[in-house]
Amino acid sequence: MNVRLQRVWQIWRGRRHHSPSAAAYLVYAAVLVAAVVVVPIVRAIWLGLSQDSVSTYIASGQGAVTITGLITFIWASMAVAGVYLGPAVHPPFLAFATAGSELPRTKVFRRPLSIAFALVGAAFVVAAGACGAALIFSGAWSPLRASLFVVAGLFSGMVAAVLWLAGQWSTRVAIGASAGLVAEYALSLVAPAFSSALPSAWVGYVALGEGGPAPLLALAVVSAALLLAVPRLLTLLTVEGVLEQCFRRDATISNAAALQLAEVSALYQAKPTRGRHRRAVLRSRSTPLRFFVVDLVGAMRTPGRVLAGALFAIVGGILLAVAVTTGGGLASLSGGVGGVVLYAALGPFTDGVRHACATVSERSLYGIHDVKLLLAHVTMPLVMALCLLTIGVVTAFPLLVALTISDIASVYLTGFIALVLRINGALKGPLPLSYLAAVPTPFGDPMAIIRVAWAVDGLLIVSTAGFLAADESVSPIILMAILATVVLIGVYRWRRREY
Repeated sequence: MNVRLQRVWQIWRGRRHHSPSAAAYLVYAAVLVAAVVVVPIVRAIWLGLSQDSVSTYIASGQGAVTITGLITFIWASMAVAGVYLGPAVHPPFLAFATAGSELPRTKVFRRPLSIAFALVGAAFVVAAGACGAALIFSGAWSPLRASLFVVAGLFSGMVAAVLWLAGQWSTRVAIGASAGLVAEYALSLVAPAFSSALPSAWVGYVALGEGGPAPLLALAVVSAALLLAVPRLLTLLTVEGVLEQCFRRDATISNAAALQLAEVSALYQAKPTRGRHRRAVLRSRSTPLRFFVVDLVGAMRTPGRVLAGALFAIVGGILLAVAVTTGGGLASLSGGVGGVVLYAALGPFTDGVRHACATVSERSLYGIHDVKLLLAHVTMPLVMALCLLTIGVVTAFPLLVALTISDIASVYLTGFIALVLRINGALKGPLPLSYLAAVPTPFGDPMAIIRVAWAVDGLLIVSTAGFLAADESVSPIILMAILATVVLIGVYRWRRREY
């Protein structure tokens, strides 16, 4: 390490003393979270992968197509994620002191970049290893084939990591790369002959055991070429862009530690760029229509955010539709993930709802009753949720075995639950002070868990609804009961709102 850079690191690390007790507490917290959260999730995934039907599906040609689509989606998402928060970030002081100096960028960002690339690669390797181990256990794959799939997972992780860094360098590159990947995958579905030219399809070929060593070698060449481009990408990063992402990461950590997830979400919202001079207020006597147009024009002023929300809503609809028709442990996981994806995707369409909830806590600005104002702002996200869910269900038709009225009702009820939870989140307000008090019990203080549950109540409820929607033994009436419960919670928060 450069002497000057080493001196900067010494100053930074020596700013405060790290006691052994603090380190021990971090280890204790990590072990506790792993035992309570990680282990049950890993067990559920393993049980789902160990099912004969799932193993047969993954080892089939349709499973290879699904793997290709999943890799394509992850690569495109990583490229877009780099626009908001990339891997080459430091604490703000270190970034200010080193990024603008004449020190080589490869040395300046070696530590965070190594950690980020290692984590991404490890995530891909673990996922591929779990899949391979389950298929070896079921007898569908040989150990050699599973080992090659794990190596392909490592190469795929390196490609995803470099795309992440490329997204941090340039927004246009990120959008172009993600759009190109999605377009190539769509083309491979229409014309399967073109799939051999799609890098993410090479992982599917390795899973099928087709093509010999060529797909794996091609994937290795692509990942090596991209890794060789890392020093150049680091050089192209601007100091202003790096500092902006460093401050954003620092603010994210601070707000997340305080369980202010709404503020965390606001940090990553795009600023309005287009259509700011376009008339938004429609001259109409219909109040719902007028506010529908206002919210739609306002959302379109951040086209990238709206497009991402629409795509993720469609993906959520596909996951829910596949989950409710297939059944099983893996389908339940797909339903839970689909509910969470749909909940997150509705964010760009509910800005008007959040504005209405903030407005009704003050004096009247529009001369409209508070309830009318809120319901008027709900029209646009409601219509968009219905349309996008319908597109998702229609798109998933080739993957569905049979779709009944009960299955369709489950999908749309989950969508309504996600929308009502978005409204409830806007009405939630700050963390109640009573939740900060300690409550000693024979089993310890449960308030830490209660605070976390309060912060992520929307994600917990919508994931549970998606999980139940995929269960064949659960009737849509249960989802109706969940919907009625979240509506009552919203009414309770509405009546207790502060003026």
